[in-house]
Amino acid sequence: MKLLSNLDLSNNQLEELDLETRNALDQLPTDTLIVRLIGNDLKCCCKKLEFLIWMRNSKKVHFTRMRNYTCSF
Repeated sequence: MKLLSNLDLSNNQLEELDLETRNALDQLPTDTLIVRLIGNDLKCCCKKLEFLIWMRNSKKVHFTRMRNYTCSF
């Protein structure tokens, strides 16, 4: 996956990306990875706070149209 630059996970009924997946994405030997999560039922609760902070602060992983994502509680 050395050449991975775009990852489209749209419309997959995801609530979050688990820690193992986040760590794997952060370890990819690419400078920037564009991830699409549109159409997923992301959870915005205390249990998912670590994921939400990672989404906002990740230096390598960028989320397209992040303002269009919706959260369920």
